[in-house]
Amino acid sequence: MDCIEFAKEYITSKGFKIEDENENIIAFKYQMHVLHVWKNESDERFACIALTNFTDITPENKPLIKEICNEINTNIKQAKLYVMDETIMATAEMYFRDQEDFNFQTEIALRNLMGAKIQFKKLERLTTGE
Repeated sequence: MDCIEFAKEYITSKGFKIEDENENIIAFKYQMHVLHVWKNESDERFACIALTNFTDITPENKPLIKEICNEINTNIKQAKLYVMDETIMATAEMYFRDQEDFNFQTEIALRNLMGAKIQFKKLERLTTGE
């Protein structure tokens, strides 16, 4: 089994809704967000979970958004935030041995991704006053 098959098993066991899938990516609904699990072609035991587009990026706020991402990246070790053009992406990467380990690692990754988003929104409000 590869990470997409492990992800499908995890998602269905938790009762989450699969939004879209192909052989390399599966999207599912979690806490009112759509997250994506990406398969790494060269490593069957590696997965990346991503949460994207949870803030608006403009040319004016892009430097501030990058600063906030850098601060979060130093404090939340598994989740990493990136600005790519006009899109923000939070990712959690993980290695796993089997389905049980995949499930365990995914639970941690989901908590870290949601925590990173919450922390991002707090810092964004503090720095912009909104």
